[in-house]
Amino acid sequence: MEFVEIPPGRFLMGAARYKPAPGRFLPEHARVEPDAQPLHIVYITRPFFLGVTEVTGWEVSEVHIAAGKYPRDPRYSKRERAKESAFCIASWNEANQLAKLMSRLDPDYDYRLPTEAEWEYACRGQVDCIDFHRKDVEVVQPRGKYGVFDAVRRAPPNGFGLYDMLRNAGEFCSDWYSRDYYSRSPLANPTGPPTGGAKVARGVRDEGGGWYAAWRRYPVDPGGDSNILLGVRLVLEPKGRVRP
Repeated sequence: MEFVEIPPGRFLMGAARYKPAPGRFLPEHARVEPDAQPLHIVYITRPFFLGVTEVTGWEVSEVHIAAGKYPRDPRYSKRERAKESAFCIASWNEANQLAKLMSRLDPDYDYRLPTEAEWEYACRGQVDCIDFHRKDVEVVQPRGKYGVFDAVRRAPPNGFGLYDMLRNAGEFCSDWYSRDYYSRSPLANPTGPPTGGAKVARGVRDEGGGWYAAWRRYPVDPGGDSNILLGVRLVLEPKGRVRP
């Protein structure tokens, strides 16, 4: 797996409510859900390393082989590896267990799911864009196939060098979901509520047809059934590092 360092910084998290011009209606895909409000400044105070792509099926297979779960299949060639798509994780719990397994296998580094704030900051790629239906999304994720699963790295990366943040699979975050969390979240390095009944997914298509937006939040059952729309992108950090 390849990781890139995301530098500290600040960004606008969430979205502001759209106000249509007099006599114009607001299309469904432009409507901002209350859980993405208010638009607020968030500070990421120290760098972190995030996966350049979503974890692929090949990479998950390599982890399981290293853990002794099953032997290597010589028929699975390197040529096939290059065509790998994002691995669709069955549930948040399974994604979290994958990160824990990788942490046990690696003597130097731990792996974890990104926080919501880390994910959105990284997704925006140093640009305060809003969502897919606006032309400026091409700055966030240039020339992607939206709503279509594809092999990773088939479109150019964003400003941080990350691929597929707003294409292919949606991605799990570490935070518990709360509809009103933004009204009480800390200014620096928010990590979500201490408890909850659902976890957060990002980069998922909205039901109104707007497809993807950097700010859209979705609650998911941690132990839910397999969902072909969700994958995983991991954070890498040295063992023993204390999170802010």
